[in-house]
Amino acid sequence: MDYTNLHDKKQFDKFQNEIQQFNNNCNYNKSTTILLESIKCFEDHPGLHYLLALTYYKCKEYLKATECLKTAIYYDENNNKYLGLIGCCFFQINDFESAYNYARKAYEIDNYNLDAIITLGKIELFRHNYDEALQYATLAVEIDSDNFKAIRLLSKCYIAQGEDESEILSVLNKAKTLGNDDELDYDIIKFLYINGEYFECLKECKKSIVENSDSYIAQKAAKYVSKIYEKVMKSRARMSRELELGSEIDGNNESNSKEEFHITESKVKSSIDDIIDMGFKNEDLEKPKEDKSIDKDVKNEEELEKTTDRHKKIKDNKKSSSNRGELETEENNESRNSKSLEEALSKLDSLIGLDNVKTEIKRIVQLIKYENNRANVLGIEKGSNQSYHFAFLGNPGTGKTTVARLIGDIFYYLGILEKGQLVEVDRSVIVGRFIGETAKLTKKAIDNAMGGILFIDEAYSLSKGGEGSNDYGSEAIEVLIKAMEDNRDKFTVILAGYTKEMRNLMKSNPGLKSRINLDIEFEDYKDYELVKIAKSMASGDYYIFNEDSEKAFLEKIKIEQVDENFANARVARNILEAAIREKAFRIGDSEVSKEELVTLTSEDFGINLEFNARNKMEELQGELDNLVGLSDVKNIIKGILNTLELQHRKKEMGIECEDISLNMIFSGNPGTGKTTVARIIGKILKAIGILKKGHMVEVTRSDLVGEYVGQTAPKTLNKIKEAYGGVLFIDEAYSLNGSGSNDFGREAIATLIKEMEDNRDKLVVIMAGYTREMKGLLDLNPGIESRVKFTVEFSDYKSDELMEIFQGLCKKESYELSEEAKEELDSIFQVQYENKDKNFGNGRLVRKYFENVKMKQADRVIKDDIRVKEEILKIIFEDV
Repeated sequence: MDYTNLHDKKQFDKFQNEIQQFNNNCNYNKSTTILLESIKCFEDHPGLHYLLALTYYKCKEYLKATECLKTAIYYDENNNKYLGLIGCCFFQINDFESAYNYARKAYEIDNYNLDAIITLGKIELFRHNYDEALQYATLAVEIDSDNFKAIRLLSKCYIAQGEDESEILSVLNKAKTLGNDDELDYDIIKFLYINGEYFECLKECKKSIVENSDSYIAQKAAKYVSKIYEKVMKSRARMSRELELGSEIDGNNESNSKEEFHITESKVKSSIDDIIDMGFKNEDLEKPKEDKSIDKDVKNEEELEKTTDRHKKIKDNKKSSSNRGELETEENNESRNSKSLEEALSKLDSLIGLDNVKTEIKRIVQLIKYENNRANVLGIEKGSNQSYHFAFLGNPGTGKTTVARLIGDIFYYLGILEKGQLVEVDRSVIVGRFIGETAKLTKKAIDNAMGGILFIDEAYSLSKGGEGSNDYGSEAIEVLIKAMEDNRDKFTVILAGYTKEMRNLMKSNPGLKSRINLDIEFEDYKDYELVKIAKSMASGDYYIFNEDSEKAFLEKIKIEQVDENFANARVARNILEAAIREKAFRIGDSEVSKEELVTLTSEDFGINLEFNARNKMEELQGELDNLVGLSDVKNIIKGILNTLELQHRKKEMGIECEDISLNMIFSGNPGTGKTTVARIIGKILKAIGILKKGHMVEVTRSDLVGEYVGQTAPKTLNKIKEAYGGVLFIDEAYSLNGSGSNDFGREAIATLIKEMEDNRDKLVVIMAGYTREMKGLLDLNPGIESRVKFTVEFSDYKSDELMEIFQGLCKKESYELSEEAKEELDSIFQVQYENKDKNFGNGRLVRKYFENVKMKQADRVIKDDIRVKEEILKIIFEDV
């Protein structure tokens, strides 16, 4: 493809159509190659970065897609299409907070953005907010009733809310006509089985096994084949009744009924035999041997009743819990992961990291051993009714569930728990949708956990409605508190979740706090621990790391660590899986050595270790130098960078020195390049390792200040968190000071000052505005002044600099200025500069002139019917 200017809309539309055709034909390699080459020529074209992101997204390369979209948003920050897709990407890599923020912003810009609506629906579904999820799903279907993602989201909402099986099947089948995903076939099989449509279920199983013989779905399908086979062989009487109920047969015509049953049963058996004869190597599909006692067993009414009751119980459980997760009540709950106390403690020791967790648990073990030993030596009865209830605090992926299972084993062998099983639940399992349902569900969970551990994940969500709310989560807490007191020595409760949210839960519920007597903080893993975890995961798939891949992995993980709710081992797994996919995508079926197939490289992680940070910094400094004018600004920025480099050298020599606060004030009139310089600073600080992401979040007063009491602080905090790892650029920052004592802008300033102190290593804050007003802000707020170490004054552009900016704009769009036009523009800019006031527009003024000149030039070209390329791109005196 040969395109001269992809900034031209017609050319870009044609280019985009060709890329879409390649993607529709799954020719992603070609799309990627073309797009990467095109970006080299048009680096600042957001549409190209978006198309590359879209290609990666279709390949399920979500991390790569996210990086491309960040670049696209950098050049076009309010494009709801880009914001919607990056929301989808963040959801796929389990960064739900970022996914929600981007999707919400896209939705606010365009209420019909399907990507944003569907992502918001998925997030609410994940959070178990089923009514909200259904609202988004319904809206998505109303916008496009033939969109696969929308219909699929609707089906998942129906499943979560326990809708009628026939209605669920109807939506699932519609989704099947529009597309597919990893779980759709399995859902169809499952609900065909639940609905008693065994023949159709077998047809779907057969298709799944044929098309995906080695997949997870095929294995699941095999189990359903086995279940149906067992029903045909051992429950003919029951199956006969179900088939008769499902067919339109005249009740008076007994012979027809029997014939119809035998035909249907024969079809089912035939389908099963076909599947078994395919030679699918799976133990679940092995055909049971003929058993002459089968007929006798079928006639046994007691067995038949058991089968019917069990089927009914499954349906009843599904409806009562809205199919949001069944409590584990099987006998295998009683089986333990360790064969002795020593083995359980050894497994605890072998866990990577978690030093403080191990210390706390060992202290508890020593306490229990001491009490037992003291009772034995003194011949006294051991203290009864001792409770052991925990709060596990920390970010996701820190091993809380794994440790909980080991505590179950440890307490069993110490005689604290009778069984030691772990029953894991969350809000969706124990909170109902109507009055009275929550108490039953919570009691059922507690009953199942008796003798073991009840582990409640994201426990803070039980009080999400707050005091005085109608949310049923508070009912679950009340039932739980009573059981923790009444059965204090019969089971253990572990509440798990984010540290801040869990502490708020305890503060808001004194009764709960008084019964949780053990707090354990699960700290984020250190870098070297995350490497160990990743290596362990990789070895499970027969992959190894070399020295370069370790460095590359650390580069990737450090970017993610900036996020407040860093998901630790989960993020490590996501990065590892992405690297494995990249290796597969790169190698494919090419002939390579065995070593290449098992060794992960820095290339697989998408990191070029030969890249020199110093060279990149020099390149970015060159970008700063190429800006028109701003000589004083450039000198100050270079001075800051030299200071940082000297500090780095001191640390390498073992010289102690305090970290420098890099928060800045940019003062000056509009259009003097403050935003452009801030972006370059972000990229430079990333190149030298000060910032992990280097992106810039640009905000004004309206983005930070709310409309009512209590709205401003969370709003400001969300924007600050969005800027973690990069630069928070506050334009017209003086407006935050407000005019009255009750102005909410002061609340935003207070939140900002606290974050600038508490998280100074996570972001750089740059406040910009008019010189006099910014000085007034600092005078009125000493807290800001003490946290801002650098003030950079942006002077107005001189007339010759304005002319240089105009020529730069012309060059970017291939325009050529005639000498007469240059002289006229020189004269215009001279007059503008000599008569400038406080609101002098600087670069913005130049751009305004440039757009007007282009419009006049276009009028002239069309009016005179000019068709010569050189003349079409020429600006003459009349145009100015």
